[in-house]
Amino acid sequence: MSYDIAILTTDIESSDAAAWSELDALIKQQGEPLAVFRQLHDALVARYPDIGTLSDDMADDGGWSSGPLWSGFGLVAAVLSIRNSRVDEVVPFVVERARALDLSVFDWTTRHLHRSEGLAGLELTVEERFPHAAPTLQQVMDAMRSLTPDGGPGFLILERAGSGYVQAAGGRGVFALEWRQVDGATFKHWAAGLANQDTGTDIRIPTNGSYVTVKSNERMSLTDVEALITAFAKGEARPQAFAWRDITSRFG
Repeated sequence: MSYDIAILTTDIESSDAAAWSELDALIKQQGEPLAVFRQLHDALVARYPDIGTLSDDMADDGGWSSGPLWSGFGLVAAVLSIRNSRVDEVVPFVVERARALDLSVFDWTTRHLHRSEGLAGLELTVEERFPHAAPTLQQVMDAMRSLTPDGGPGFLILERAGSGYVQAAGGRGVFALEWRQVDGATFKHWAAGLANQDTGTDIRIPTNGSYVTVKSNERMSLTDVEALITAFAKGEARPQAFAWRDITSRFG
């Protein structure tokens, strides 16, 4: 068994679902691979040599499960088979090199589509899904809109390594959001709310099989949450048009 990914040179649909639906047809296109594929291939085998070039005692340690690697490159799509024991090392490298060449990477196992315009330094985690490194803002928004208390996913976390994260939970147009800011070994953690509204009543925001208890002004709409997540994704400070309740002491 191997871990397979596909890499495309051509422009793809802006919708991930539409892009996935076209993948098989693009893989079947015949012809001489585009020059950018040779650049990618050479960068990959410079780090992880073709399986056929390895000595017998090194073959099991290679990055690829079949070869020669160039045989997987078609006109506009390449399909690469990665040795399962090396996935955690090889896949991030392939994605990095592909994105640097403005190529898109389709990962069948995680169902992630790595686009060249992804937001470097961010990682998106959605309940019961694989973490997605460097998602696009559109992918984050699509994940936000997929949240539902009716079977999930019920929450997501968008994290910037070393500086904090935002997390949102809920669905059906009703959400709660928290924002954490990290400063070295310390952090501050806030619950987001609407300004100039009642804060004295506790309410429940349904999630996937559970609920989050917040103040009444912390019942957020999809529009509210998207604005806050967008600000975080762009590296901006907490928007001061919202109310922020410091709940850092909960994590002491």
